Amino acid sequence: MHGNYNVTEALRLNPAAAVAPLPYLDIHTVGVHSFIDNNFLYLPKDKFHPFLGRRDFSFEYNFDDNDKFVQTMSAIHGPAFNLSYYRWAFGAGISLRTFGGARKLPIQMAEILEGDNITIDTANLPTLNEDDFRIGGFLWGELAMHVGRIVYQEDHDMITVGIRPKILVGLAGGQFAVRSFDYTPLTTESVQFDNVDGEFVGTEMGYAGLGFGVDLGVEYRFLNRARKNYVPHARESGCDYVPYRFKIGFSILDLGRIRMKNNSHVRRMSAGSATWSLEDDLEYTDVGDVVNRIDEEFGNTIDEVDNQYTMWLPTALSINGDYHYKDNWWVGFAALYGLPRKNLRGAEEMAFVSITPRYETRHLEFAAPVSVNRFLVPRVGLATRLGPIQFGTDNIVSYVVGDAYRLDFYFSCTIDIVQSNRCDQELKDPPDWRVKDCTAPKNRYEKPKKKKRKHSMGKGL
Repeated sequence: MHGNYNVTEALRLNPAAAVAPLPYLDIHTVGVHSFIDNNFLYLPKDKFHPFLGRRDFSFEYNFDDNDKFVQTMSAIHGPAFNLSYYRWAFGAGISLRTFGGARKLPIQMAEILEGDNITIDTANLPTLNEDDFRIGGFLWGELAMHVGRIVYQEDHDMITVGIRPKILVGLAGGQFAVRSFDYTPLTTESVQFDNVDGEFVGTEMGYAGLGFGVDLGVEYRFLNRARKNYVPHARESGCDYVPYRFKIGFSILDLGRIRMKNNSHVRRMSAGSATWSLEDDLEYTDVGDVVNRIDEEFGNTIDEVDNQYTMWLPTALSINGDYHYKDNWWVGFAALYGLPRKNLRGAEEMAFVSITPRYETRHLEFAAPVSVNRFLVPRVGLATRLGPIQFGTDNIVSYVVGDAYRLDFYFSCTIDIVQSNRCDQELKDPPDWRVKDCTAPKNRYEKPKKKKRKHSMGKGL
């Protein structure tokens, strides 16, 4: 999202990036991205190699002795636009987003949950105690509007700010959040839970409720040329766009929540116990089936029943920047830290750091992002922009060599109008002066007519 022609995409990382962009008008038509990374499930390299025709999507499991993490996220971005207007920027867009995953899934529980494909010695496996186990996912829609402005510009320095308020519509979700629990494997098909301190919240598919969110951002840019009172894409600045040598920004993303009211369920317990059989787990068709199963298994150990709850967005802090190396070569940088949701219901963003060298022209762009997330495994991706079409992946290695723990792709289509209509008109209209008017101002005006003298015929005769 570092490219200068990706305005509606870049402002998702920092709304201040919408101000003083290279395109006067950026129109986003459609976009989609999907991502999964974890240390539990993988596609083995001997079965999955798309470039060699191996496309077996049968997952296998990594049972190394450590807690398991899973992060998934997907989004469909619909129509959106960004308009540069003097020192301001305006725009709006709609999206459908989903986040999911698991945090601190105990390896022993992972083995039990997958049980059909492994053999365990349940007779010698003691009762185990775990805490802070979370697993879940949420789906919601967004109507986002944004506004930004240049708040300071002098010589090479420019500071922009942006805000992106969002109206949110909750659509579905579910989460197990357990502060502590004991469990004892009985067989590969059942497990005994005791002293369960936690809760389950869930919402069936459909309209669940409304919420509000916001993104906030600020950005500093060092311009290539010193200017005073710079107004991008305007006659006041000679219809000139001044690119930056480098920029750096800070943003707070997805600060907000949704009140899930309709078709929602809450079950809380402080000392729950149940003998949980796994044989019917795959027969669930919706959240209501899961709730009925919890009521059946945990019975009178449930402390509280409710039908609404608050779902928090995956709030994150971001630092991002871009550096113009020379000619058409650039290097982008981004770091994202997702705020943990230990005691809150909702989605959680994964932390990552990326460096993205790229080659960029008006109609062509190539980028090679190098990124690291919480799993600390460097990934190399490839991305391309051909005219209005952009597509790529942040982990090309998963499709070429090695076992694939991480899969992702992204695609979008945007239409950029670089020159503003005000500047187009400036080029079409002839100037309201002539060269000789400047070199000889007196030619600009008509010479005054001399008064004719009246002669009195016969005067003095």
